[in-house]
Amino acid sequence: MRIDELLNVKVEDIDFSVRPTRVNFPNLNAKRNKGRPTRFSDEATYYLKQHLGERKHGYVFGAGDNSRSINEPMSEGNAILIFYTACQNVKDEKIRTELTRLDTNERHVYHPHMLRAIFRSKMGPEIGEHRTLFFMGRLKAAEYSKHTPEEIDAAYLKGMSAVTFLQVESLKQAEEIKNLGQTITTVSTVQGGKVDELEAKKES
Repeated sequence: MRIDELLNVKVEDIDFSVRPTRVNFPNLNAKRNKGRPTRFSDEATYYLKQHLGERKHGYVFGAGDNSRSINEPMSEGNAILIFYTACQNVKDEKIRTELTRLDTNERHVYHPHMLRAIFRSKMGPEIGEHRTLFFMGRLKAAEYSKHTPEEIDAAYLKGMSAVTFLQVESLKQAEEIKNLGQTITTVSTVQGGKVDELEAKKES
């Protein structure tokens, strides 16, 4: 997703009851004013729940200190500053390097847009370029109404491990991540044909 999309997401736009977590960008938030679905990984879901606590409404990343103001989104400038600080704490040097790009002065700087580049490079080999662009919001608007939510879930689950980056800090966290989808029948077991079906539809 793009940084402006993320900053405009509200808790109400997220469905935590399924796996992977579903996110639907409202029409005014996504590029070219078109709504679209995407998904969050188990890892992202875990940390997002930590951030939200018991909150059920408002902007996910609100304005003000510690995102206490939930009625308006965080500014892009503040988000980039937080992103920069987070990058400093990434232990994997290779990932830190991938998160940088050249600025106008030919300096390597951290920029959140590079997360999209990493997502494309990691997810593409797992699920194919076309489906990866689907999740990145790079396809025509009509593409997003051609597939059922279950088909989209299955495609994302197939490549989700490739976009799991951070080290889980404890066995307790690992168990909680594992149990996120415990009450949901796994798509890979019951809907194994959906991934191929989605791929066939996209490539036809």
